[in-house]
Amino acid sequence: MGSAAVDPAWHAAVLEHVEHGRLGDAAVACEAVLAVTPDDWLALRLLGLVRHRQGALEPASQLLLQALRAAPPDTVQIVALLNELADTLRARLDFDTALECYRQALAQKPDDAATLRNFADMMVSLNRHGEALALYRAARAVTPEAADLQVDEAMTMLTLGMWLEAWGRFESRLSLPPPYAAPGFPADVPHWRGHTDIAGKTILLHAEQGLGDTLQFVRYVAMVAERGAHIVLRVQPVLRKLLAGLPGVGSVIGVHDPVPPVDLQCPLMSLPYAFGTTLENVPARIPYLRAAPEYLMVWRALLGLPRKRRVGLVWTGRPVPAHRSMPLATFAPLLARPDLEVHVLQPQMSETERAWLAAHGSGVVDHSPDLRDFADTAALVSCMDLIVTIDTSVAHLAGALGVPVWIILPFSADWRWLAGRSDTPWYPTARLFRQTRPRHWESAVAQVMQALSEWTEADQRPPGLPT
Repeated sequence: MGSAAVDPAWHAAVLEHVEHGRLGDAAVACEAVLAVTPDDWLALRLLGLVRHRQGALEPASQLLLQALRAAPPDTVQIVALLNELADTLRARLDFDTALECYRQALAQKPDDAATLRNFADMMVSLNRHGEALALYRAARAVTPEAADLQVDEAMTMLTLGMWLEAWGRFESRLSLPPPYAAPGFPADVPHWRGHTDIAGKTILLHAEQGLGDTLQFVRYVAMVAERGAHIVLRVQPVLRKLLAGLPGVGSVIGVHDPVPPVDLQCPLMSLPYAFGTTLENVPARIPYLRAAPEYLMVWRALLGLPRKRRVGLVWTGRPVPAHRSMPLATFAPLLARPDLEVHVLQPQMSETERAWLAAHGSGVVDHSPDLRDFADTAALVSCMDLIVTIDTSVAHLAGALGVPVWIILPFSADWRWLAGRSDTPWYPTARLFRQTRPRHWESAVAQVMQALSEWTEADQRPPGLPT
């Protein structure tokens, strides 16, 4: 068959297999080459990347290490291989060896923007945000026009509390494709960023990323209205009913609805920049959202009078990123508490989760079939004594409603939660619980269980009654 390293057609065929998800075919092609030339570095490299995609991380790292040893002394290829090996080692949680790979790559090529960025990403995942910021800035010095690097730098600065400087750089996200900025912003409508008078103007405030982002930043709508603007709010359809009664809003439309005539526009996530938000002046007039009375009436009737403290539970958010979901079984200690009435607040469960819940959570109340949109969820959340949730939209909803909420965060949390804090200026009723090491949800749940014991011991009042 010959050497794959000098066969562009073979190389292109393998890459096409990988691109279209035909990982088995790609592996067979690589193995056929290696059966003839076991030290073919390109076949070793591609098979290593395929094994990584398949989740076979140990074989993947061994194959990439073999490829690195067999590769020609070409700086570009060596640096790329070191980055790929480091990526696989990171996935295996072998951080020390991954760090050494990045250092070796930078020794080969100190100004390689990809290595600098990958190294920075790893520093973020290890909560070493100061080092990450220095590396992002070094990468941006090499490629100053890279908007994604500017966004990475901005999010690291936001994590570190450097908000005034960071918000402006965070605007670079709007030049990137989703999920950073949703499509459909009116191209011919001028942008507003707080620097001009908007009294008497009609302004479109629009959602751009996830549901949680919308719920977090609609707090600024009242501030825009106080400047005398007429507001058209454009949000995800599932939020329309909940936000229809938001003070200061003239109309609420869906993200795919036609936009009426407006004078100006501003994404919701640009409002912190427009208002010069710092750690000291976060608008936290809680609650800034309220459940509709008619929905509250329905849910209170469905739930009846409380017999125990009601705890709402959410363990799964968006499938990407994966660190925003945790196995339901991790909550087994919470479900075993006889003094709590646990309610499922997420709208979807897998069949596996339903089976596990049936076997281990006989007292859990599952509301997932009845949650039609966030107007329902808001009413149900308002009937709870406490919400326990991963970092998802329900966390923001509970915080906006002023309901006590305990948010379980991964080791390296999203920028909005800052670094190393157990509280957040965004939501005064929230408490943060963080993994003590990457991917170890049990460490965070153990903290929650301790806090639950303290909560129930300190608060002996009948459940559901005001303090």
